[in-house]
Amino acid sequence: MSNLNVNIYKTPKYYGGNYYSEGLSPVYDEKTKKKGYVDEEGNLRIPCIYGKAYSFKDGLALVQDYFSEKFGYINTNGKVVVPFVYSELGFFNEGLAKIQDPKTLLYGFIDTNGCNVIPCQFGYAIRFSEGLACVSSDKYGDLGYINTDGELVIPYKYAFYSDFSEGLACVGVEEKNKTGRKKVIYKFGYIDKNGNEVIPFIYGYGKAFREGRATVEDLNRGIYYVIDKKGNVIYSSKKDIDSFSCGLASVENPKGKIGYIDRDGHLAIPYIYDFRRPFTKGYVIQKTQDCEYMIIDTKGNVVKKGTNKREIYEAYDELIGRKRPTSDIVGYYYELEIRGENNTITQCYDSIDDLREALNNLKKLCSMLDKSIELTSLSEEEDNRSL
Repeated sequence: MSNLNVNIYKTPKYYGGNYYSEGLSPVYDEKTKKKGYVDEEGNLRIPCIYGKAYSFKDGLALVQDYFSEKFGYINTNGKVVVPFVYSELGFFNEGLAKIQDPKTLLYGFIDTNGCNVIPCQFGYAIRFSEGLACVSSDKYGDLGYINTDGELVIPYKYAFYSDFSEGLACVGVEEKNKTGRKKVIYKFGYIDKNGNEVIPFIYGYGKAFREGRATVEDLNRGIYYVIDKKGNVIYSSKKDIDSFSCGLASVENPKGKIGYIDRDGHLAIPYIYDFRRPFTKGYVIQKTQDCEYMIIDTKGNVVKKGTNKREIYEAYDELIGRKRPTSDIVGYYYELEIRGENNTITQCYDSIDDLREALNNLKKLCSMLDKSIELTSLSEEEDNRSL
């Protein structure tokens, strides 16, 4: 009586790790090299057939066809909503997404039904924010802003742009060096939705307004300021200042330690941390010299601390209502390798239950043929015992 040598291998099915959005998370199939989506129970909801797959937002996800490499949108049922005809397709913002005509290379916008609502006529375009989008008439031309009807409401005259936030946008203009040299100086200021100059063009750069505050850099001295919407200086520092969230902004002292200031520029949380990170829903993950990882609230109270990075991040995700797979690996394939005297057969199964059924059938067949099975290996002991 000859024996069959049977090896069982467990290999990852999908690689993920992205946060769930609307109950779904993108995953990568190691075997097919394609992407799809799993639900919060780890079930494959949308098959792995895409070259690229992004998170869902408002019921839609941007995906790339694996073969044509064109982009389109699908809904949470996997139905194609915007066809795969675009080489460049932006994310939806305020119900509109940027597209590029593959022939003219000009930009326009579509709605969530895939209808071209603003014709492809711009050399450059970005997403909509607060009802306006930055565009230019040609690829390297000056920048202006259009409304959702495609009408130019702020003329082409800016060299740099930003999204509108809290009614204002930071934009930059060119100014030739007064010494006659070829060097161009860029000055930044803020405009409202009518194109009116609200904060003068006297800064080296500026960030978007958040919670009524924005960080700007002095044009000449390299000093950073927090200003309000009237341009009044609230706080200054020789180090860059992050944007406000949850009423606080991270700042750095001369020794490289991080603290947080409030909207009035007062130090609210002392300089004892290592990370420049914003608060989200009242919490942030930080690190100090004495503690590897910790979660603190907006009062500086320690909510949780420890040396296990995964545990801290899982606790943080729970606090802010965010969820992602507990492992970067979502599901496994099970390969059954049967070695006889003259040949080898390999079969792959999607689940441990399918593998058990196949192995039981093999045992019955071997019993009828007067052969025995020698199970020699499995990648994880607990699954070996269960078989």
